Amino acid sequence: LTWSQVPVGKHSLKAVYSGSGNYETAASPEVSYDIDRDDQAELTINEVPAKTFGDGPFELSIKGGSGDGEYTYVITGESIVYDRTTGKFTIVKAGESTITVTKAADDNYNAATATITVNVAKAQPVAVVFPTAGAITYGEALSASTLNGGEGDGSFAWKDGTVIPTVNNNGYEVVFTPADSQNYDYSNITLTQTVAVTVNKATPTVTTAPTASRVRRNSKLSTSTLSGAVVVGLDGTTALKGTWT
Repeated sequence: LTWSQVPVGKHSLKAVYSGSGNYETAASPEVSYDIDRDDQAELTINEVPAKTFGDGPFELSIKGGSGDGEYTYVITGESIVYDRTTGKFTIVKAGESTITVTKAADDNYNAATATITVNVAKAQPVAVVFPTAGAITYGEALSASTLNGGEGDGSFAWKDGTVIPTVNNNGYEVVFTPADSQNYDYSNITLTQTVAVTVNKATPTVTTAPTASRVRRNSKLSTSTLSGAVVVGLDGTTALKGTWT
């Protein structure tokens, strides 16, 4: 007696002899047994090609498994999400995520799972071109110098806007702050650069005019000595050194 494709569950079996010319009918004791689900064939996921932030949606290529159980997906990580409508995975940020695929159990097979890790690399950002600086007057802080132009997905600012630059200078540092360093790779891009700034001379204040010494008649004016003048700087108190002519 052969019974193929026995369904999963509890079963009872009894052998019955129908009898003959010399023997009566007879039956064996009833035997009970359970048929358990079988394990599915190994479930495998083909390797996912390298991914970079900004790439389009992708699908998984799954092989193996047994039965007609449905696939479900669980994602650990935040770099990708699954769209049940399209059956595709969408990249939402750079980083690493692990996808666990489960082929559900059915009447004959247990559930089977497989996992794959997908690494989403950072994308290359647009080139960074540093701006030029507007001219200021001595005594003003760097923050008064407007940074004009410049290119890049982010913002530019003086490294220390409180600095009072001198008329003669070699430029001052400007810092670029990326708008999205999580998804774009700035590791090989210059983020700080010295930018030239023109500082015009300030106009001092004469608080006391000079007086001229007396000269003899018909003498040159250059023989008169100028003295007593007071010229102060931007703070209104510091006297500046210099000569009058």
